[in-house]
Amino acid sequence: MFKKSLFLRLALLSLLALVLSCEEEQIDNVYVRSDYLGTWTCREFSGPLAPQVYTVQIVAGTSAEDVIIEGLGNQGAAFTVVGNVDFNGIFIPSQTQDGVLISGQLTYNQSIPPLNLKYNWDDGSGETETLGELTK
Repeated sequence: MFKKSLFLRLALLSLLALVLSCEEEQIDNVYVRSDYLGTWTCREFSGPLAPQVYTVQIVAGTSAEDVIIEGLGNQGAAFTVVGNVDFNGIFIPSQTQDGVLISGQLTYNQSIPPLNLKYNWDDGSGETETLGELTK
Protein backbone atom coordinates (compact mmCIF):
# COMPACT_ATOMS: atom_id res chain seq x y z
CA MET A 1 0.00 0.00 0.00
CA PHE A 2 2.82 2.40 0.91
CA LYS A 3 4.62 1.77 -2.41
CA LYS A 4 1.40 2.38 -4.35
CA SER A 5 0.75 5.66 -2.50
CA LEU A 6 4.33 6.81 -3.02
CA PHE A 7 4.13 5.95 -6.71
CA LEU A 8 0.89 7.95 -7.11
CA ARG A 9 2.41 10.96 -5.33
CA LEU A 10 5.50 10.88 -7.51
CA ALA A 11 3.36 10.51 -10.63
CA LEU A 12 1.22 13.51 -9.61
CA LEU A 13 4.31 15.62 -8.84
CA SER A 14 5.83 14.71 -12.20
CA LEU A 15 2.60 15.61 -13.99
CA LEU A 16 2.40 18.91 -12.13
CA ALA A 17 6.00 19.74 -13.01
CA LEU A 18 5.35 18.92 -16.66
CA VAL A 19 2.26 21.15 -16.81
CA LEU A 20 4.01 24.07 -15.11
CA SER A 21 7.01 23.82 -17.43
CA CYS A 22 4.72 24.16 -20.45
CA GLU A 23 3.52 27.66 -19.57
CA GLU A 24 3.88 30.18 -22.38
CA GLU A 25 7.15 32.02 -22.10
CA GLN A 26 7.12 35.80 -22.53
CA ILE A 27 9.67 36.93 -25.09
CA ASP A 28 11.06 40.40 -24.43
CA ASN A 29 11.26 43.03 -27.16
CA VAL A 30 8.97 41.38 -29.70
CA TYR A 31 6.51 43.82 -31.17
CA VAL A 32 3.27 43.32 -33.07
CA ARG A 33 1.81 45.36 -35.90
CA SER A 34 -0.21 47.65 -33.63
CA ASP A 35 3.04 48.83 -31.98
CA TYR A 36 4.13 50.40 -35.28
CA LEU A 37 0.89 52.12 -36.28
CA GLY A 38 0.56 55.88 -36.02
CA THR A 39 2.29 59.11 -36.93
CA TRP A 40 6.09 59.14 -36.87
CA THR A 41 8.70 61.85 -37.37
CA CYS A 42 11.36 60.73 -39.85
CA ARG A 43 14.84 62.22 -39.64
CA GLU A 44 17.02 61.29 -42.60
CA PHE A 45 20.69 61.88 -41.86
CA SER A 46 22.31 60.16 -44.84
CA GLY A 47 21.18 60.00 -48.43
CA PRO A 48 20.70 62.19 -51.51
CA LEU A 49 18.15 64.52 -49.85
CA ALA A 50 19.53 64.39 -46.30
CA PRO A 51 19.34 66.01 -43.94
CA GLN A 52 15.58 66.33 -43.90
CA VAL A 53 12.77 65.90 -41.38
CA TYR A 54 9.21 64.97 -42.30
CA THR A 55 6.17 63.03 -41.09
CA VAL A 56 5.18 59.52 -42.12
CA GLN A 57 2.04 57.63 -41.23
CA ILE A 58 2.06 53.86 -40.68
CA VAL A 59 -1.38 52.27 -41.05
CA ALA A 60 -2.64 48.68 -41.05
CA GLY A 61 -2.47 46.81 -44.35
CA THR A 62 -4.78 44.11 -45.65
CA SER A 63 -3.17 41.09 -43.99
CA ALA A 64 -2.29 40.67 -40.31
CA GLU A 65 1.44 41.32 -40.98
CA ASP A 66 1.15 44.13 -43.53
CA VAL A 67 1.51 47.85 -42.92
CA ILE A 68 1.30 50.76 -45.31
CA ILE A 69 3.89 53.51 -44.91
CA GLU A 70 2.63 56.84 -46.21
CA GLY A 71 5.04 59.64 -47.12
CA LEU A 72 8.39 57.86 -47.06
CA GLY A 73 11.15 59.90 -48.70
CA ASN A 74 9.20 63.10 -47.96
CA GLN A 75 7.06 62.38 -51.02
CA GLY A 76 3.72 63.23 -49.38
CA ALA A 77 0.94 61.04 -48.01
CA ALA A 78 -0.07 59.79 -51.47
CA PHE A 79 3.30 58.03 -51.83
CA THR A 80 2.73 54.67 -50.13
CA VAL A 81 4.84 51.55 -49.74
CA VAL A 82 3.83 48.21 -48.25
CA GLY A 83 5.88 46.68 -45.46
CA ASN A 84 5.71 43.39 -43.58
CA VAL A 85 6.04 43.22 -39.80
CA ASP A 86 8.49 40.53 -38.71
CA PHE A 87 10.45 39.67 -35.54
CA ASN A 88 12.99 42.41 -36.22
CA GLY A 89 10.79 45.33 -37.31
CA ILE A 90 9.27 46.16 -40.68
CA PHE A 91 10.67 44.71 -43.89
CA ILE A 92 9.96 46.71 -47.06
CA PRO A 93 10.16 44.27 -49.98
CA SER A 94 11.28 45.55 -53.37
CA GLN A 95 8.37 47.32 -55.05
CA THR A 96 7.74 50.03 -57.62
CA GLN A 97 5.70 53.04 -56.57
CA ASP A 98 5.14 56.05 -58.84
CA GLY A 99 8.04 54.97 -61.06
CA VAL A 100 10.41 54.53 -58.11
CA LEU A 101 11.93 51.17 -57.16
CA ILE A 102 12.14 51.07 -53.37
CA SER A 103 13.11 48.50 -50.72
CA GLY A 104 14.38 48.63 -47.17
CA GLN A 105 13.70 48.06 -43.52
CA LEU A 106 12.74 49.68 -40.24
CA THR A 107 14.43 47.98 -37.29
CA TYR A 108 14.80 48.54 -33.56
CA ASN A 109 17.66 47.93 -31.12
CA GLN A 110 16.18 47.38 -27.66
CA SER A 111 12.75 48.98 -27.89
CA ILE A 112 10.55 51.19 -30.03
CA PRO A 113 10.62 54.06 -30.61
CA PRO A 114 13.00 54.79 -32.24
CA LEU A 115 13.02 52.80 -35.45
CA ASN A 116 16.19 52.71 -37.51
CA LEU A 117 15.47 53.45 -41.17
CA LYS A 118 17.39 52.11 -44.15
CA TYR A 119 15.99 52.12 -47.65
CA ASN A 120 17.20 51.97 -51.24
CA TRP A 121 15.63 54.21 -53.86
CA ASP A 122 15.99 54.12 -57.64
CA ASP A 123 14.02 56.59 -59.74
CA GLY A 124 15.84 55.54 -62.92
CA SER A 125 18.92 57.65 -62.34
CA GLY A 126 20.68 55.02 -60.19
CA GLU A 127 20.16 53.43 -56.80
CA THR A 128 20.81 55.44 -53.66
CA GLU A 129 20.76 54.44 -50.00
CA THR A 130 19.14 56.53 -47.26
CA LEU A 131 19.63 56.15 -43.50
CA GLY A 132 17.55 57.73 -40.78
CA GLU A 133 15.42 57.29 -37.70
CA LEU A 134 11.69 57.35 -36.93
CA THR A 135 10.40 58.61 -33.58
CA LYS A 136 6.92 59.21 -32.20
